[in-house]
Amino acid sequence: MKTLNSILTLLLLICFVYSCKNKTEVITKTVENGKTEAVRVDQKQMKNANDLENFTAAKFTIKGMTCEIGCAKSIEKKLAKMDGMYKAKVDFEMELATVEFDTKKISTEDLISTVKSVSDSYSTQDVIIIK
Repeated sequence: MKTLNSILTLLLLICFVYSCKNKTEVITKTVENGKTEAVRVDQKQMKNANDLENFTAAKFTIKGMTCEIGCAKSIEKKLAKMDGMYKAKVDFEMELATVEFDTKKISTEDLISTVKSVSDSYSTQDVIIIK
């Protein structure tokens, strides 16, 4: 019984420490059409208050990918390495990239040119600012 209590105490402590490391914050962001949306932001991504003002998210279609590992993951890694990129995800099956970035450092043109820099066979379409 004493061992069980020790294990449970240790598990609770681990859960507490882990949950404290991954705190998120909900902010409001006005999108292009004038609506205000709630956005959940990982505090690790936001280094200071200015980041919140410049934070935005976008999604766009990527055509020309032929595989998940060689194409989609390569594009995702290249996007993730951009200065000002908080999060980048490329879904091969849906041909969709979703990114969160600092608008002071990255423009939609930068996103498009970064995808094309991986290979000329890729094309981007329908860049939509979502947050």
